[in-house]
Amino acid sequence: MKLKLILIVLICMMGWLTVEADEIKPPYLYYYSRMLGGIIIERADGTDSHHIGADIIPAGMTGIGGPGWSPSGKFFAGYGVVYTTYHRQTRGAFVMTANGERILNRLGLGNAYHMEWASTGEDILLIVGGGQTCGINAFYWLYDVNEDKILAEFGASNSEACGWWHTLTWDVANEQVQFYIGGPLIERGYFRVTMKFDGTTLREPISREEYPDIRRNGFDLIAHDYLWVGYDVSPSERYLTERGKLTDTETGRTIDLPRHTQGIVCADYIWTEDEQHIIVVRGTLRAGGGCDEAVLGVTNSNGELWRELGYCSWDRPPCIGWLPDHIDVGTLIGGASIPIQIDPVQIDYESRPIEATPSWAISFRITCNGDRDRTLSIIHNDTEEIHFTLAGYLCPYNRQTYYDPTYGYPIVALRNQTSGLLSTYITSERHVTIWQARDDNVYYPLYRLNTDGYLLEFSADGQYLWARNVRAWKVFAMSDIFDRLEQSNN
Repeated sequence: MKLKLILIVLICMMGWLTVEADEIKPPYLYYYSRMLGGIIIERADGTDSHHIGADIIPAGMTGIGGPGWSPSGKFFAGYGVVYTTYHRQTRGAFVMTANGERILNRLGLGNAYHMEWASTGEDILLIVGGGQTCGINAFYWLYDVNEDKILAEFGASNSEACGWWHTLTWDVANEQVQFYIGGPLIERGYFRVTMKFDGTTLREPISREEYPDIRRNGFDLIAHDYLWVGYDVSPSERYLTERGKLTDTETGRTIDLPRHTQGIVCADYIWTEDEQHIIVVRGTLRAGGGCDEAVLGVTNSNGELWRELGYCSWDRPPCIGWLPDHIDVGTLIGGASIPIQIDPVQIDYESRPIEATPSWAISFRITCNGDRDRTLSIIHNDTEEIHFTLAGYLCPYNRQTYYDPTYGYPIVALRNQTSGLLSTYITSERHVTIWQARDDNVYYPLYRLNTDGYLLEFSADGQYLWARNVRAWKVFAMSDIFDRLEQSNN
């Protein structure tokens, strides 16, 4: 009888464990959406998706930098990052609540170089910023986010601000932060700066011998030591990733990790604590050193899940990461059962033929009828007839870009002459946009897709759009696009 009871208990426990296993859901992650702006918080499979701060963090930047989530989990802080040909620039700064409400709105005077949460566990933020160039009219703030109050401030000039954070230390016991400024180019010498939470700021002259030996350039922010060609080990060292393969060192099992459609050289892996899911960040080496913008992806330790989440700079935090445990998702504004971003329904790694780009899409010019006219015309090569006018472009497109057919051309795929739906990719903008005609041959942008597109093609029935990336085709369902447009309009 006792044996029967034991067996019954064991069977019940096994059933309970099975139910528990079935109910285990993927962990939450967060990332900057270059397509939509703001921060997206969702499970790794795209469910329970929340979009915050789109009116605070603009779309279209290379990425965002900064400290990310505050110690309490109530706030998110950062600044914009833009890669130019040879430089990395910062843009402004922001602090918002976990529901995307703006807190900090005081940085119109300049950009942030560095932001860091206090190690005391309080939501106190050190902000260093100033002009576009390192050390020009620099300011240092100790900012109490809960009280929206600057506790202490300090100013510097010339090159004093450069490289200072390699010497930064938080003194928890004395509620203060300390760092060093100065250098051989500063006639006034070297200084130790102490900023206290009570508002006291001390600037003490020190000798060259007392000044810390900073061997790295404080603004060498493009090259990253942790990036390598696909090699990484998990925190427990059980899993090894190398050249696109993941090996379980305990069982000896090796699987092929899902392949990114873009970058193939630089790599970074972010594991969950239980090592069941991995954020995979890939990019391409820059000619002058460092890594170009990153492609964000998420998978699991079996390689069964695969989603590409867009592009970002290599800053983590706050570009992408697993959501800290102290963030209460239950308090966030309403979530969606499907991803907020329109992700491809599949990725096709096979090479397949595509019809040649129509001749009218080969040459183009920007037409300007005034300083703020926003039109780009697609012109037939032979007849010089304007076939499409794309509204929504600054004229000139931007201050750094001059369009000429010898440097690039738009790739256009027309889904249906009667529906007037157009998808286009312009080489220097590097994204695919859905357009629709509202006036006679004038198209307006409706939505960006989560992809680049070096070639575009609609399926014969118009139900799917293929976008060619570097290493694969991304396939989008037009029904997903129309459903999302309808949701955004309601």
